[in-house]
Amino acid sequence: MTDEGARYSALWQRIMNPPCERCVKGASGVTAEILAKERYFWPLHGPGISTPGKRVKYILVAMEPSTRWAGARSPAEARAASGSKVFNFNTQRGDFALRYAANTWLCPPESNSSYVLTDFARCSISNDKKAADRTRLYRYATCQPYLEEEIALFDRPTLIGIGQTVAKRLATTFGNTYRVESIVHYSTQALWKVRRELDSVFSRETWQASIESVEADFAAWMSAQVGLTVSDATRRLLAAYRLRFLEIAGR
Repeated sequence: MTDEGARYSALWQRIMNPPCERCVKGASGVTAEILAKERYFWPLHGPGISTPGKRVKYILVAMEPSTRWAGARSPAEARAASGSKVFNFNTQRGDFALRYAANTWLCPPESNSSYVLTDFARCSISNDKKAADRTRLYRYATCQPYLEEEIALFDRPTLIGIGQTVAKRLATTFGNTYRVESIVHYSTQALWKVRRELDSVFSRETWQASIESVEADFAAWMSAQVGLTVSDATRRLLAAYRLRFLEIAGR
């Protein structure tokens, strides 16, 4: 393991073992809401450095882990599974479109670069009755030192915000020091943005052709990971990420 990789692993070990409790210690109303309603509120790490040994050139930052990964597990079962068995960005079709596109067009195998997927806030949270939305500013402020530490592990990486909420905060917080880019979010709510981005550049036939050479490989990889099939929305997302990652990598 490289020094970079060792420092990254050490940071996440410190966050997860024992699980960080910064957000749930204190007497604020936000803390009380989290404690009362959230059954799976603990840190969930990402897949790690995409290609260990290569320079981490990009850090892709999402909002926070959702609780979708927990499925039907009880909190005790979910806590036992989190870690090496369960990690973030490994549950829904959008996760796999993002990771495949980054591996193929942002940091392709022939390049000497790699990337890290992470979140502004570390703990998984539901958005039941807008709980994630109401507590987001508090959680982001509380978790920001971890993100700062994570970014500082690497040599001036480009920061890529997944969705405008994170991209704007990254630009405000880190824009004077780091290059900040943005990509569309992979949620179903953001599909209209994906369509708009593709329609501004391609016809339907053209965007489909842009991913035709990798579509079978992507479908096989995602099926092997979690047994999911490729939907039309996932194809659109893959094409949109291809477009943006080629732009970002070319700058």
